[in-house]
Amino acid sequence: LDREISRRPIEEVQAEDDDENNPSKAQELAEQLNGREYSRETTTGEVDFSRNENFLIVYGASDDLMEVEGAIDEEYNVSKGDKVDVSPDVHVIVQSYPWSYSSNYEHFKFDIMEDGEKFSEGIVIDLNKPLKQ
Repeated sequence: LDREISRRPIEEVQAEDDDENNPSKAQELAEQLNGREYSRETTTGEVDFSRNENFLIVYGASDDLMEVEGAIDEEYNVSKGDKVDVSPDVHVIVQSYPWSYSSNYEHFKFDIMEDGEKFSEGIVIDLNKPLKQ
């Protein structure tokens, strides 16, 4: 068979992967979670996907509870200003109530709603991408 094979330099392919116009899987997951109702924040499939991709889904589950699902499954009692060590090198900062969070890893925000009102901001953390310090 005579076929033309198109070969592209690896740098070109990597540039596409790094392109800001191409959302990461973590960003796509955050977009999918955005607008979910309180008590129906995630599905089993989304948590399994997060576990496989080495992501964490973090959100407020009550007035003093932070839920972490995915690569780590844990609940933490928190207050505004707390720094939670989810693992020795992964930190989540509780910024305010209604809950909002930040992390020392790349993360993407989403909103959890309750009866049409914002209940909590959540984040999807990509544990494959630590932020430069």
